[in-house]
Amino acid sequence: MAKALHAAAFLVSRSGTISTFHMQKLLYYAQSCHLALHRKPLFDEPIEAWSNGPVVRDVFVRHQGRFNLKSPWPDAATLRYAEAELPSDAVHVLNVVADSLGCWATDALIESTHCENPWVQARHGLAPDAYSDEVMNHDAMLEYFKAVCLPGEHEPIRSELTPAAFELYLRFAQMRAFTPPIIKAEDADSWYEMLDAPPREMPGLREFLLSAGARSRA
Repeated sequence: MAKALHAAAFLVSRSGTISTFHMQKLLYYAQSCHLALHRKPLFDEPIEAWSNGPVVRDVFVRHQGRFNLKSPWPDAATLRYAEAELPSDAVHVLNVVADSLGCWATDALIESTHCENPWVQARHGLAPDAYSDEVMNHDAMLEYFKAVCLPGEHEPIRSELTPAAFELYLRFAQMRAFTPPIIKAEDADSWYEMLDAPPREMPGLREFLLSAGARSRA
């Protein structure tokens, strides 16, 4: 299992320069998506429901007093270890989160986390600006983000997810639509014929693209 510091080093590297607030929110989204996809955490360190959104305290103490982080952070050796040793499933989730939310405004990410059940539940009704170091529950994170990351009986619409969660949902849905299926050898010829066909002969794909476009405009 990865360490939160190694995941953070990887995220800083992806951005080049990033605010500490922004990186902490990306860590939360990466942990949540990894829980939903793999039913296990990306890293062991707890995430706390601070007033400015989710924070990994173990990473915070490494950047305390700084506003921006520049890669390599915290140092080149940590980044090299992260790039070499992070499991492939962790790298996949970190890349999806960085690609989806890396360019977002930090305030928008904070606002999204404040509207998501894992943070709200951990705060127990506290005012948004009140102090809390309550640990966010993995089960709550998994439950909220399984609709974001995985196909289900009910596909969410934009109004059911925060802006950041909806952005992640669209990215995961797009990857599901275009991930090549596992093809049995005896079925290869028929698959090749279908893939050579014009898009109008693939109604399932067309329906998905139309529905995804409609959701993105909702």
